Amino acid sequence: MQIVVNLVQETYEVQWPLSLVISRKALTKYQLIFRFLFHYEHVDLQLCGAWKIHQGVRAVNTKGTAISWSSLLCRSMLKFINSLLHYLTFEVLEPNWHVMHNRLQTAKSIDDVIEYHNFSLEKCITECLLLLPEVLKMIPF
Repeated sequence: MQIVVNLVQETYEVQWPLSLVISRKALTKYQLIFRFLFHYEHVDLQLCGAWKIHQGVRAVNTKGTAISWSSLLCRSMLKFINSLLHYLTFEVLEPNWHVMHNRLQTAKSIDDVIEYHNFSLEKCITECLLLLPEVLKMIPF
């Protein structure tokens, strides 16, 4: 059995014994999680670029102008995106990875491995808020 999934013009092939655990459904969940992360990483890079531009203009006395308000908004958005990325990576994905890894050490059968893996993926998707339709609409596919 061989599973081939198209990930943004790239194909990822899961060979047979591993395809028991990493199914097409699991790959779709991974794709959803990582597209979500990559989308916000891209937003973070764009906001960093805008913030650098604002820092160049900062030398000019612009208190109370649209540029200063824009700079404050950019800084606030950057703080929010950085906090969101920190939450997703260090509060959701990493702890769930460690829990799954520890549980896999005690797995007695392939059914246990599949169960632990699926449970971990479901928990990550839930904690990343990817079950909310409002959040899913924001992710470009």
